[in-house]
Amino acid sequence: MHDDNDDWFIICDEKNIILEKNNNNDYKISFNINSKGGEDTVINVLKKGQLFELLSALNPDVIDKITVTEHDDVHSVFMTLKNSDQADGEEVDKIINVYFSLKYNFKENKCIITSRKNENENDDEYHSDIKKKYGKDFLHVSKIKLKVVEKNNKTSVCITFKTDIKKSNNIKNMYIGLYFKKIFYRFKQYFE
Repeated sequence: MHDDNDDWFIICDEKNIILEKNNNNDYKISFNINSKGGEDTVINVLKKGQLFELLSALNPDVIDKITVTEHDDVHSVFMTLKNSDQADGEEVDKIINVYFSLKYNFKENKCIITSRKNENENDDEYHSDIKKKYGKDFLHVSKIKLKVVEKNNKTSVCITFKTDIKKSNNIKNMYIGLYFKKIFYRFKQYFE
């Protein structure tokens, strides 16, 4: 998705969560969780397939609905984000629908979740099928990678993602980045 030599620019670094962007319009959110210990760890939540259920429960004011379907070990995720922000006194889009496909890979104390691309994903027909399935227009997150590493009651989390530029603009991309940051801030608080 990105070269580690790319220049990343910090957009927001409040609450010990860093949101960055590079010149390729990739976004990155990184943070550490100092776990309480026990069975309720980030890796265990991921292994049990409870990530999106937990994110939804922690963010009822931001997430309207998350639908996850699984086929051949690939998880298709359709997320509807609420938007209550105001821009220059006018309401911006009330809802942003986001779609992505994921594949999970677990090792002992590590989980890497990456986007899985359907061979037809860039086709208009594929986008039309998704729209028919969910009945809504959507912003396609074309690349996503979530890396979680647990060690000594400390969990490092790094999420990089990119939206399909043809279907998006910089303002919506920024909103997605800020939404994800807010969602994962509550996720971080849950484990601390």
